[in-house]
Amino acid sequence: LITGPSLEESEIQETKKELSERNVLRRRFWTGLLQKSKQAKDKTKLFSNISPSIYSHISTSSGVSGIHFLYRIRRNDGDICLYIDRKDNAEDNLKILNQLKQSQEKIEPDFGASRNWGQKDGKRACTISNVIDGVGWKDEEKWPEMQGEMIDAMTRFEVAIRPGLDQLTDV
Repeated sequence: LITGPSLEESEIQETKKELSERNVLRRRFWTGLLQKSKQAKDKTKLFSNISPSIYSHISTSSGVSGIHFLYRIRRNDGDICLYIDRKDNAEDNLKILNQLKQSQEKIEPDFGASRNWGQKDGKRACTISNVIDGVGWKDEEKWPEMQGEMIDAMTRFEVAIRPGLDQLTDV
């Protein structure tokens, strides 16, 4: 008696196939974003030495220990983010977030949009992020527009948040 793969094995194979397709799409998305970022005049140079990834995010240092700028892409949207994670101390992360939040009234108008400021319950890291809706890694035909929006948003965000990063104290 010869049998084929069980239903469970078939589902696992489909999941692996989907994961690999998603990874390939994300690498192509990041490759395009990084190329576009390098070619854009007057845009952020934060990511000029970063390589494309298969993961949902790419990051670069802000110049302050434990604080990174991130681009993130999901199935249906993406965002730009300041990711605060001093792995050894969740209290420091919250302290940094609160120091930056003191400049929120200046940062948001300089950036041109409101941001999501917070720490998720039970999580060590804190983030300041801006979601860009409507396009994700599955919408390849819309990538150029999304990449342009992400690069523009990151450029404005870096300019707006940099003074706050430079003024962090006791961290």
